[in-house]
Formats: sequence, C-alpha cells, structure tokens
Amino acid sequence: MVYTYNQGVLLSGQRGLYEATGAKSYLEDGHELVADVIAATGWNLKTDSLLMDHEDNSILGKWHGLGRSGIVEEACDAPGYCSQDGQTFKGILFHHLTLFCDPLPDHLVLPDDDVAAQSLEEAGKFGMWWGAPVDTAAGRNIPAQIPDQAVDYRNLGTPESWNGKPFGGGNETMEANSSGGVEKRGNGNMKGRSEMGIMDLNDRGRGRTVETQGGGLALLRAQWELVDEVGA
Repeated sequence: MVYTYNQGVLLSGQRGLYEATGAKSYLEDGHELVADVIAATGWNLKTDSLLMDHEDNSILGKWHGLGRSGIVEEACDAPGYCSQDGQTFKGILFHHLTLFCDPLPDHLVLPDDDVAAQSLEEAGKFGMWWGAPVDTAAGRNIPAQIPDQAVDYRNLGTPESWNGKPFGGGNETMEANSSGGVEKRGNGNMKGRSEMGIMDLNDRGRGRTVETQGGGLALLRAQWELVDEVGA
C-alpha cells in the first residue's frame, strides 16, 4: 500500500544526508520524489495544469495513485474509512516537505577525519534516564514514581485482571534486587526478571536504543536552535 506519509518521511532524510555529506544527489533525488508525488495527484508540472484524462468521465477525476485533480489524497478519503491514524498522513507529508524546502545553509560543516564522532556514539552518551547518578549504587532501590490508583500501561502493560481491587502506585513498581539488577513487582502481565551485574543505570531495561539516541539528539537540537535564536 502506498500512503502519502511514505513519500514525506524520506524528504527530511534526503536533506539531512546532503548536509552531512555535501552530495547534491540527495537533493536531486528529493526533488525527483516531490515531482513524482505531484504527478501522482494528476498534475502536469510541465504545463502547470491538470493531466487531461479524456478516457475518464468521473466527476471526481481519474485516480493517479496519490490523489486526483491535482489534490493529494489518501485512498481511504473518498469512501470515508480512514482511521484516526490515517488522518495524520497528509500532515506528515507536508511536515517533511517543509523541512526539505527550508533554505540551504550558506556553509556546510562536513565531518572532519580528525574528529572521532563514531567513538562518541559507541560510548552511548544518551540513555533513557537523563538524571541518572554517576554512582550506580545511589540509583538503586528507588521505586517507580507511579501515582496512587494509576497504571503505567504503556511501560508495564495492562493488568491481567482487575479483580475489583485498586492497583498502581505501590502495587506496580520497579525495584532493584540485591545484585543491582531490576525486577518488576506487583500486578500486570509482565513477568518479573532481574538483570545481573549492571554497572550503568542506563543499561537496565531495554538499555540504549535508537529511541534513546533520538531523544538525546532532540534535546541537543532544541538547545542549539533556542540558543541560536536568543543570540540573534
């Protein structure tokens, strides 16, 4: 299935790859993709007009894959069965299109061979717990701060049964075991487990992942852009 957002998410990546490498081919590929998306709505860029589809007499116009009559469209729009998820797709497309079309920087700062950027990534500077103490022992035996009568279902899962009893708060916590690992205690559908010999608090649970790195980069980007704006 081809969705509108599938086309958009590539564009910010093409832009980023250009800024990281200086290779114009990434921008050229992005422009070609944008042109293809426009054509898939039934619009002719060469003549700046609608594609003439004489064989199609539909009042809606001929379907071209991502729209019709020059208007971007999801396949679910006309029959009206789009999910709430699907309703976000066209917005995602234009979010990334906007990023792609931002003015290019006057000067590209390309990687320097003398800078061991890869080693910083391998060191795993970003973890999930941004406030984790350097002293691992100081971060042990701290229960999860779950409010009374609350359930952290996004992280601990939905309880197997309610049993008419209150749950959450102290009933579902993550606690350190005697070996410095972590166990889940209480109700819920996740079985307790321990992680032995953990010396780094950010190596517990799922450890460092693409998501933790993304969160750290988002923080640095916000700091960079806000400081730059204040300075201006």
